[in-house]
Amino acid sequence: MKNPYQCMKGNAGRNPLRNDRGDISIFTCFFVVGIVMLVSFLLLYASIRITCINIRNGAKMELNNLSASIYADTYRSQRETNFSEYLNTH
Repeated sequence: MKNPYQCMKGNAGRNPLRNDRGDISIFTCFFVVGIVMLVSFLLLYASIRITCINIRNGAKMELNNLSASIYADTYRSQRETNFSEYLNTH
């Protein structure tokens, strides 16, 4: 008896229950790998930028604290000096 599925054009000589979705070209594979690499690079770049922004903001805050403490110490030391001695030297 003749196989009834052999008459169909797109499935000549094949089992109809077979999965044919695994047939991809090598260019499709490279395209998918390239897109995945591009997305992962963009995520890594964004993560590094966020980390650098946080480090920069922390450093700026610490420098502001340091300059404020230097200013306070300088102001206090200028006030505690002997002002009459300062006037006599100039």
